Amino acid sequence: MSAITVDLHEVTGLAKALNSLAKDGKKRAFGKAGRDMAKELTRLHILATQTWVSYVVPNTTVLVRGDGMTVVSKTDNEIFSLLTVGARAHTIVPVNAPALVFPWGGRGSYIAKTAPGTLAASAGSGRDTGPITYRGIVNHPGFPAREYHEMIADEVLPFAVRALAIEIARELARL
Repeated sequence: MSAITVDLHEVTGLAKALNSLAKDGKKRAFGKAGRDMAKELTRLHILATQTWVSYVVPNTTVLVRGDGMTVVSKTDNEIFSLLTVGARAHTIVPVNAPALVFPWGGRGSYIAKTAPGTLAASAGSGRDTGPITYRGIVNHPGFPAREYHEMIADEVLPFAVRALAIEIARELARL
């Protein structure tokens, strides 16, 4: 399970405007902004995984407490979680077969669909197109973390503040 948390408590510049709203106005503003954030989090997850066999759609929860809101976006997609944290070099051995079977064109022939520091998946094949190889053991070189959580949180925070400011303005206009 991997989770992204965006906390909108004590957002600079919005506290004064929030204090001028009644309780039901705050609730409406947080509710609408939270739904908008959930849609944006889903869009960013799909952007990161759009070239995968099946893209990742997170389960997003909006928690409103007092004068703040926390949005938690979770996924139990193992590949997304693994790519987020990266992997050290490791040995792979066959478990349910006498050998590992995969296409392999030699060192450097594999082009990953993802890269560190980039949220959008690339046009890389994500697989090797070489001849089929049979191995009793593979020394996988590992790969650096993609840091999806940090990139998605950094991307969604300004969106969230803007969405909340718009909803607060709408509620103030209702007064």
